[in-house]
Amino acid sequence: MKNLFNKNDFEITDDYIQSSISAAAAPHSVYTVLTSHELPGELFVLVAEKNQFINEQQALISFMQRMVLLLVSENENLGTYDEEAIINLTKNFCTSGYYNELEYKEIPANYFKDEAEFLFKIFTENFDRKINEQESQYNQGIDGFFKNHLPVDRFEKTNPLEEELIQEAHSLVDYNDGKYFFAISEKNYILLNWQSGGPLHLLVKPSRRNPNSLLLSKDAVYDALRIKNGNE
Repeated sequence: MKNLFNKNDFEITDDYIQSSISAAAAPHSVYTVLTSHELPGELFVLVAEKNQFINEQQALISFMQRMVLLLVSENENLGTYDEEAIINLTKNFCTSGYYNELEYKEIPANYFKDEAEFLFKIFTENFDRKINEQESQYNQGIDGFFKNHLPVDRFEKTNPLEEELIQEAHSLVDYNDGKYFFAISEKNYILLNWQSGGPLHLLVKPSRRNPNSLLLSKDAVYDALRIKNGNE
Protein backbone atom coordinates (compact mmCIF):
# COMPACT_ATOMS: atom_id res chain seq x y z
CA MET A 1 0.00 0.00 0.00
CA LYS A 2 1.52 3.29 -1.12
CA ASN A 3 0.90 6.88 -0.10
CA LEU A 4 0.50 8.41 -3.54
CA PHE A 5 1.06 11.91 -2.16
CA ASN A 6 4.54 10.94 -0.95
CA LYS A 7 5.98 10.75 -4.45
CA ASN A 8 8.10 13.57 -5.84
CA ASP A 9 6.72 12.92 -9.30
CA PHE A 10 3.05 13.02 -8.26
CA GLU A 11 0.92 14.87 -10.78
CA ILE A 12 -2.70 15.96 -10.64
CA THR A 13 -3.93 14.25 -13.78
CA ASP A 14 -7.42 14.09 -15.26
CA ASP A 15 -7.59 10.45 -14.18
CA TYR A 16 -6.74 11.43 -10.59
CA ILE A 17 -9.40 14.16 -10.56
CA GLN A 18 -12.12 11.98 -12.04
CA SER A 19 -11.22 9.09 -9.74
CA SER A 20 -11.40 11.42 -6.74
CA ILE A 21 -14.77 12.83 -7.78
CA SER A 22 -16.14 9.34 -8.38
CA ALA A 23 -14.95 8.08 -4.99
CA ALA A 24 -16.26 11.20 -3.23
CA ALA A 25 -19.80 10.20 -4.09
CA ALA A 26 -19.49 6.84 -2.31
CA PRO A 27 -21.71 6.60 0.81
CA HIS A 28 -19.71 6.16 4.00
CA SER A 29 -20.09 6.29 7.75
CA VAL A 30 -18.16 8.66 10.00
CA TYR A 31 -17.78 7.71 13.64
CA THR A 32 -16.46 10.53 15.81
CA VAL A 33 -15.56 10.49 19.48
CA LEU A 34 -14.77 13.87 21.04
CA THR A 35 -13.59 15.09 24.40
CA SER A 36 -13.28 18.68 25.53
CA HIS A 37 -9.74 18.22 26.84
CA GLU A 38 -6.40 17.20 25.40
CA LEU A 39 -6.45 13.54 26.44
CA PRO A 40 -7.72 11.20 25.17
CA GLY A 41 -8.38 13.71 22.38
CA GLU A 42 -10.39 12.91 19.27
CA LEU A 43 -11.06 9.65 17.46
CA PHE A 44 -12.28 9.44 13.85
CA VAL A 45 -13.29 6.27 12.03
CA LEU A 46 -14.37 6.24 8.37
CA VAL A 47 -16.04 3.14 6.94
CA ALA A 48 -17.22 2.49 3.38
CA GLU A 49 -18.15 -0.65 1.48
CA LYS A 50 -15.42 -1.99 -0.76
CA ASN A 51 -17.68 -2.52 -3.77
CA GLN A 52 -18.08 1.26 -4.16
CA PHE A 53 -14.45 1.70 -5.25
CA ILE A 54 -12.38 0.55 -8.21
CA ASN A 55 -9.61 -0.65 -5.91
CA GLU A 56 -8.02 -0.06 -2.51
CA GLN A 57 -5.79 2.76 -3.80
CA GLN A 58 -8.81 4.80 -4.89
CA ALA A 59 -10.42 4.20 -1.49
CA LEU A 60 -7.24 5.17 0.35
CA ILE A 61 -6.90 8.45 -1.54
CA SER A 62 -10.55 9.30 -0.95
CA PHE A 63 -10.26 8.54 2.77
CA MET A 64 -7.11 10.66 3.09
CA GLN A 65 -8.91 13.54 1.40
CA ARG A 66 -11.92 13.09 3.69
CA MET A 67 -9.76 13.10 6.81
CA VAL A 68 -8.16 16.41 5.84
CA LEU A 69 -11.62 17.92 5.40
CA LEU A 70 -12.75 16.63 8.79
CA LEU A 71 -9.82 18.43 10.36
CA VAL A 72 -9.63 21.71 8.48
CA SER A 73 -12.78 22.52 6.52
CA GLU A 74 -16.28 23.65 7.29
CA ASN A 75 -17.39 22.01 4.03
CA GLU A 76 -16.44 18.42 4.76
CA ASN A 77 -18.85 16.93 2.22
CA LEU A 78 -16.32 15.72 -0.31
CA GLY A 79 -19.15 14.79 -2.67
CA THR A 80 -19.74 18.49 -3.39
CA TYR A 81 -16.18 19.07 -4.59
CA ASP A 82 -15.71 19.82 -8.28
CA GLU A 83 -12.47 19.65 -10.28
CA GLU A 84 -11.17 22.99 -9.02
CA ALA A 85 -11.93 22.11 -5.41
CA ILE A 86 -10.19 18.72 -5.72
CA ILE A 87 -7.12 20.39 -7.21
CA ASN A 88 -6.99 23.01 -4.44
CA LEU A 89 -7.48 20.37 -1.74
CA THR A 90 -4.66 18.29 -3.18
CA LYS A 91 -2.21 21.15 -3.62
CA ASN A 92 -2.91 22.98 -0.37
CA PHE A 93 -3.13 20.00 1.97
CA CYS A 94 -2.56 16.50 0.61
CA THR A 95 0.81 17.25 -1.00
CA SER A 96 1.77 20.20 1.18
CA GLY A 97 2.35 19.43 4.82
CA TYR A 98 -0.16 16.68 5.57
CA TYR A 99 0.95 13.57 3.72
CA ASN A 100 3.96 14.41 1.61
CA GLU A 101 6.59 12.89 3.94
CA LEU A 102 4.55 10.01 5.33
CA GLU A 103 4.45 6.47 4.00
CA TYR A 104 2.26 3.50 4.82
CA LYS A 105 3.71 0.26 6.11
CA GLU A 106 1.84 -3.00 6.56
CA ILE A 107 1.01 -4.10 10.09
CA PRO A 108 -0.60 -7.30 11.41
CA ALA A 109 -4.38 -7.33 11.19
CA ASN A 110 -4.63 -8.33 14.85
CA TYR A 111 -2.53 -5.31 15.84
CA PHE A 112 -5.03 -3.00 14.18
CA LYS A 113 -7.92 -4.74 15.93
CA ASP A 114 -6.15 -4.50 19.30
CA GLU A 115 -5.40 -0.80 18.83
CA ALA A 116 -9.01 -0.03 17.88
CA GLU A 117 -10.31 -1.98 20.86
CA PHE A 118 -7.89 -0.20 23.20
CA LEU A 119 -8.78 3.27 21.92
CA PHE A 120 -12.54 2.76 22.19
CA LYS A 121 -12.04 1.32 25.67
CA ILE A 122 -10.07 4.40 26.74
CA PHE A 123 -12.79 6.74 25.47
CA THR A 124 -15.51 4.66 27.09
CA GLU A 125 -13.75 4.81 30.45
CA ASN A 126 -13.28 8.55 30.03
CA PHE A 127 -16.98 9.17 29.44
CA ASP A 128 -18.06 6.79 32.18
CA ARG A 129 -15.86 8.66 34.63
CA LYS A 130 -17.05 12.10 33.52
CA ILE A 131 -20.71 11.09 33.62
CA ASN A 132 -20.32 9.55 37.06
CA GLU A 133 -18.57 12.66 38.35
CA GLN A 134 -21.04 14.94 36.54
CA GLU A 135 -18.17 16.88 35.04
CA SER A 136 -19.85 17.55 31.72
CA GLN A 137 -23.05 17.24 29.77
CA TYR A 138 -22.98 14.15 27.57
CA ASN A 139 -23.69 14.59 23.85
CA GLN A 140 -23.84 18.37 23.92
CA GLY A 141 -21.52 18.90 20.96
CA ILE A 142 -18.31 19.05 23.00
CA ASP A 143 -18.10 15.56 24.47
CA GLY A 144 -19.69 12.45 23.06
CA PHE A 145 -19.96 9.67 20.53
CA PHE A 146 -21.40 10.46 17.11
CA LYS A 147 -22.25 8.63 13.90
CA ASN A 148 -22.39 10.88 10.85
CA HIS A 149 -22.22 13.82 13.30
CA LEU A 150 -25.39 12.89 15.17
CA PRO A 151 -25.29 11.71 18.81
CA VAL A 152 -25.72 7.95 19.12
CA ASP A 153 -27.47 6.58 22.19
CA ARG A 154 -25.45 3.99 24.09
CA PHE A 155 -22.66 4.28 21.55
CA GLU A 156 -20.28 4.75 24.47
CA LYS A 157 -20.44 0.98 24.96
CA THR A 158 -19.82 0.11 21.29
CA ASN A 159 -16.76 -0.37 19.11
CA PRO A 160 -18.05 -0.16 15.49
CA LEU A 161 -15.03 -2.18 14.30
CA GLU A 162 -15.55 -5.02 16.73
CA GLU A 163 -17.22 -7.33 14.22
CA GLU A 164 -15.01 -6.45 11.24
CA LEU A 165 -12.99 -9.34 9.81
CA ILE A 166 -9.73 -7.53 9.01
CA GLN A 167 -7.77 -8.90 6.06
CA GLU A 168 -5.04 -6.23 5.76
CA ALA A 169 -3.93 -3.27 7.83
CA HIS A 170 -1.50 -0.42 7.14
CA SER A 171 -0.05 2.33 9.31
CA LEU A 172 0.76 5.87 8.24
CA VAL A 173 1.38 7.18 11.77
CA ASP A 174 1.88 5.07 14.89
CA TYR A 175 3.14 7.04 17.89
CA ASN A 176 2.17 6.98 21.55
CA ASP A 177 0.16 10.14 20.97
CA GLY A 178 -1.10 9.67 17.43
CA LYS A 179 -2.45 6.82 15.29
CA TYR A 180 -3.46 6.77 11.62
CA PHE A 181 -4.40 3.39 10.15
CA PHE A 182 -5.99 2.15 6.93
CA ALA A 183 -7.52 -1.31 7.03
CA ILE A 184 -9.28 -3.65 4.65
CA SER A 185 -11.94 -5.93 6.05
CA GLU A 186 -14.02 -8.62 4.40
CA LYS A 187 -16.64 -6.04 3.34
CA ASN A 188 -15.27 -2.56 4.06
CA TYR A 189 -12.41 -0.12 3.76
CA ILE A 190 -11.64 1.54 7.10
CA LEU A 191 -9.61 4.56 8.20
CA LEU A 192 -8.89 5.14 11.90
CA ASN A 193 -7.34 8.35 13.20
CA TRP A 194 -6.65 9.10 16.86
CA GLN A 195 -5.04 12.32 17.92
CA SER A 196 -4.21 13.92 21.19
CA GLY A 197 -3.77 17.67 21.47
CA GLY A 198 -4.55 18.42 17.82
CA PRO A 199 -3.66 16.96 14.41
CA LEU A 200 0.08 17.56 14.76
CA HIS A 201 0.96 14.16 13.33
CA LEU A 202 -0.52 15.33 10.02
CA LEU A 203 0.33 19.02 10.16
CA VAL A 204 3.99 18.63 11.02
CA LYS A 205 6.46 16.78 8.83
CA PRO A 206 8.40 13.98 10.55
CA SER A 207 11.67 15.76 9.77
CA ARG A 208 10.49 18.73 11.87
CA ARG A 209 9.68 16.64 14.95
CA ASN A 210 11.81 15.07 17.62
CA PRO A 211 12.47 11.40 16.79
CA ASN A 212 9.47 9.11 17.43
CA SER A 213 7.44 11.98 18.82
CA LEU A 214 4.83 14.51 17.77
CA LEU A 215 6.79 17.25 19.53
CA LEU A 216 8.19 19.95 17.31
CA SER A 217 11.96 20.10 17.26
CA LYS A 218 13.61 23.21 18.67
CA ASP A 219 14.74 24.29 15.20
CA ALA A 220 11.19 23.93 13.87
CA VAL A 221 9.87 26.13 16.68
CA TYR A 222 12.46 28.80 15.96
CA ASP A 223 11.62 28.65 12.25
CA ALA A 224 7.90 28.91 12.93
CA LEU A 225 8.42 31.95 15.13
CA ARG A 226 10.87 33.40 12.60
CA ILE A 227 13.54 33.99 15.20
CA LYS A 228 17.16 32.91 15.31
CA ASN A 229 18.30 29.92 17.28
CA GLY A 230 19.16 30.99 20.81
CA ASN A 231 22.64 29.56 20.40
CA GLU A 232 23.41 31.65 17.34
